[in-house]
Amino acid sequence: MNRFPRVLTLAAALAAGAAAAPSALALSITREFSSAWYDPAHDGHGLVTDVVESGGSKSLVAYWFTYDAQGRQMWVVGTGPVEGDRATLQMVTTRGGSFDNTFNPAAVQRIPWGTLVVSFASCDRGSVDFTPADPSAPRGRIDVQRLTQRFGAASSGGISDDRASNSSDQELVRFLQPTAAAPAASGKARFEQRADRTDFKVEA
Repeated sequence: MNRFPRVLTLAAALAAGAAAAPSALALSITREFSSAWYDPAHDGHGLVTDVVESGGSKSLVAYWFTYDAQGRQMWVVGTGPVEGDRATLQMVTTRGGSFDNTFNPAAVQRIPWGTLVVSFASCDRGSVDFTPADPSAPRGRIDVQRLTQRFGAASSGGISDDRASNSSDQELVRFLQPTAAAPAASGKARFEQRADRTDFKVEA
């Protein structure tokens, strides 16, 4: 099913209804946010993210390399659905593993750790709000910046970043209907998706 006519109709309605409101560019977590992130003020900690498909929708997987209250290395891993510029992840830690060939998967325990809310203000900067399940453990926020970029890729924070490379070009136009408040008004919305960009314009 082609989703673009529905997207265009909804977007045109929103744009027409918000014509008097201040404009803002919406950021979306796309596959280009699969990267390594860190906070220079907390050197030694790091976050690796991977944007994946999960049940037909988009999810964010995060691997947080940090330390426990005793200063021991700890990996906190989790996943959660992407909603615009943020994702709320349910995190776990593990114990019971081993390094060598005696490793027994049945002995590994998954321990709920808490929640991470990962959000981005731009393609290169974001924040991580952490809330441990243990009420005695500290909660807080760290600001992160991009550490790596996929080879040959660039992030725009727009939906075109998620477009499949073999997708065909799309162009749709819808004419806007005037309201009783301005019966002589006219306008149109135009959605264009090409291999190198996605554009949406409204003229009124």
